[in-house]
Amino acid sequence: LVGLFVSVAAHAADKPNYKDITIAAGASESSVFDISTVAPGAGSLLGLFMPAAWTTANLTVIVSPTCAAPWYNAYGDTGDEYTIAAGTSRYVNLDPAYFVGIRCAKFRSGTAAFPVVQASARTIKVGFGRF
Repeated sequence: LVGLFVSVAAHAADKPNYKDITIAAGASESSVFDISTVAPGAGSLLGLFMPAAWTTANLTVIVSPTCAAPWYNAYGDTGDEYTIAAGTSRYVNLDPAYFVGIRCAKFRSGTAAFPVVQASARTIKVGFGRF
């Protein structure tokens, strides 16, 4: 019986958590997601719940070790900007490996070269936890 309670408690700790980030109307970058304050020791970013309304664009990631300038565009090991296939009313699974060692992230509508301004404020729900 004790093992059952320990198992249930451990499973509850592994459930994902969520935090909303917002891209303001007329902007292309989201509010800051500080991984160190919302998930200390709890894992990494796992996925994004995209809003029902979205000005068509993929997402790219901007990161900072301090949650302040300078911000850096995130690139994969192929040299390409880390791009997330975004769209309306969808859940997008993220590879947690891309976020290891990152303290703060912002999500950009569009790319560094071609940011896409959102017509209205957009709220994206970020899932995070252990993987």
